[in-house]
Formats: sequence, C-alpha cells, structure tokens
Amino acid sequence: MTKVVKTILINAPISKVFEKCDNPNAMPLYVPSVTSVSNVQRSEKRIGDTFRATYGMMGAHFDEDFTYTEFERDKRIKAAFEGAMKGTMGITLVPQGNSTNATLESEYEVSGGILGKAVNKLLFERINDKNAERLLENLKMVCEFA
Repeated sequence: MTKVVKTILINAPISKVFEKCDNPNAMPLYVPSVTSVSNVQRSEKRIGDTFRATYGMMGAHFDEDFTYTEFERDKRIKAAFEGAMKGTMGITLVPQGNSTNATLESEYEVSGGILGKAVNKLLFERINDKNAERLLENLKMVCEFA
C-alpha cells in the first residue's frame, strides 16, 4: 500500500472545517477530480454510513464506494474506499487557537496486479501526492472564504 500524509493550517474554527469534511456532498468543492457524489446513506453515528464518489481523471470516470470506519465529531473522520483503488482516507483536526490544523492520511493500492503497481509507481503516486496537497489547499479556501 502507498501512504500519503499531508497537513495544513486552516484559519477557520474546527466546527466549520469538520462540517465540510463530514458532508460527502461537499466533496466536489475541495476534493480534486471528484465530479459528483451519490447514494449517500447517513445516520447519527456515521460508522457504517456509505456514499459513492465519481472521479474524473485523464479522460476516464470511475466510482469509489466509501464507508465510514471512524467518526469523532470535531476531531476525526476516516473512511474505507474501494473501486479502481482500494484503501482508506481520513482527516484529523486539531484546534490551534481560532484556527484548525488538518492532517489528511490516505493509504491505497491500485487494482490491476503487477501492471497496476507499475502504473502506480510511475504515475499515480505523484498525482495522488499532489492531489492530497490540493485537497487540503481547497479545503482551506472553502473554509476560510465561504
């Protein structure tokens, strides 16, 4: 599995940042390549809740199905995903005065056996690393200026 960890300081209260992170329908606003979200199933506890995100990359579209695996209001959300890639993505929020320190952690593997691993090494690792940075930069923008 490939792991990506990135952190950013967002000049917004933790409750505002958490609200965006806890809303799957907001993903197209800040998650690079997400074009739409559908099949959102939500409960009060969130653990086991599901949704589907559709990504558009390099002219292709693919779906990833997400399931919440961890949820602690105003602190942490983590979801497992599967589709073209399989793995986990989580965000941890820590108050920093009136701001929020947000850490994104993602672990994934590309399907396709040896070919998938080779493509991951040559292409997806760099793309996903940059997309993690962009995701946090976009989240910062959405939370600070919305």
